[in-house]
Amino acid sequence: MKMIFHQKDKRKISIPFIISTIFFVIVAGLYFLTPVFFPSLLYSFAAPVWSVRSFVVENVAESAAYLKSKRSLEEENNRLETQNEIIKQSAIALEVLRKENIELRSVINREGVRPKTLGKITSRPPASPFDTVIIDVGTSSGVKEGDIAVVSGSMALGEVARVFENGSLIRLYSTPDTTVEVQVVRSGTNVQAIGKGGGNFELVVPKETDVIEGDLVSLGSTLFIAGEVDKVLSAESGSFKTALFRLPVNIRNVSWVEIYEK
Repeated sequence: MKMIFHQKDKRKISIPFIISTIFFVIVAGLYFLTPVFFPSLLYSFAAPVWSVRSFVVENVAESAAYLKSKRSLEEENNRLETQNEIIKQSAIALEVLRKENIELRSVINREGVRPKTLGKITSRPPASPFDTVIIDVGTSSGVKEGDIAVVSGSMALGEVARVFENGSLIRLYSTPDTTVEVQVVRSGTNVQAIGKGGGNFELVVPKETDVIEGDLVSLGSTLFIAGEVDKVLSAESGSFKTALFRLPVNIRNVSWVEIYEK
């Protein structure tokens, strides 16, 4: 009875072993023999895998290249925008320097009476008080109260109202309610102008006074121009008429002034 039991047990153990051995032989045969004798079979199984792998690799590579290219374009665009802004700022700075150079040359090359000094405007309305400008020269450059501030050697701007060691405050002739002696250049008529603010003046003169639109008005008997008559208002009744004129320059466009002794 014992012998029979042992034989049956050996059969049970040998069957799985035999099946494993057969499976190993089949796998080994496929591994070694299929590439040689059945290449088409191998290719039919491997081709889809290779295709999927190739598709994934190519798309990943293209996506990476696209992202890198996009990032490079963005960086280049930012760099060009920065350079463009720098060029714009440089162009503006050069234009400012060019205008200042022209102004200085016109002063230096002018014949006749020379100013005692030149001053650069450092503050103007609305930064400075109404109808005043501040320049960067003062007593250290010989500036005195009452000196005349002139633009481009011919256009009267105002008078020095306060002076410091390295700066001066110039009150424009057009300051409201300021009275200044002027002359109508064409007729030689001397009259008083009243400042109305913002570079504007008013002349109130007898109706018979010879003054018309377009007349130049000088500062007193000097050769400095105080403005040009824009309009003459005359009522049918009354014995006076009003002539309006304004400073010959826009203070916002002025960078340098010349200081002349009064």
